[in-house]
Amino acid sequence: MKISLKAPAKINWFLSVLNKRADGYHNIISPMQCVDLFDTLSFEEAEELHVLSDLDIPAEMNLVYKAAALLKKVSLHKSGATIELKKISRLLQGSVEAAATRHILSSASTGCGG
Repeated sequence: MKISLKAPAKINWFLSVLNKRADGYHNIISPMQCVDLFDTLSFEEAEELHVLSDLDIPAEMNLVYKAAALLKKVSLHKSGATIELKKISRLLQGSVEAAATRHILSSASTGCGG
């Protein structure tokens, strides 16, 4: 079974880095606005984990791949998923798609998180 969803684009109007936290991350202020653009993610169960996209980066650098691989590792799920990413908007930098990937794979039986 194939599941598809739209990942909405957003604009961060500015980024203000505040203090560094004890965990090494920083607190930030970054007002966002949603826009009417979407990338599409499709998920289908597979034996291995594969991410197909038009991005010119290695799969291991893709946040969608990283989210799915980490979820597979911590869930100890044996199978994988084929994830197809169709980029419409270059406004999306990966975090929205990675969040959508985690949501789908952890809540559905489509692959490494189900």
